[in-house]
Amino acid sequence: MSFLNDEEQLRIEKQRMKQNAEKEKLHKIMENIKNDKDKASNMRNQDILKSQMQIAFRSGDTQTVKKIERLLAPDEESG
Repeated sequence: MSFLNDEEQLRIEKQRMKQNAEKEKLHKIMENIKNDKDKASNMRNQDILKSQMQIAFRSGDTQTVKKIERLLAPDEESG
């Protein structure tokens, strides 16, 4: 009788481990989707800033050009 209980417990444990692995996989997928959305949003914002900088440059607004250049410059900490 204990043999059947051991098998049942082992089956339940394997099922629990499989569910945990699936939850972790789903969590990683959701995190990647969020990171991709953030990356795409950042790229769109950079494109907008570049367009604004071109307009400011053409109109002679050097102060705005310098401000946008600082915004677009890579962070010194991240290289």
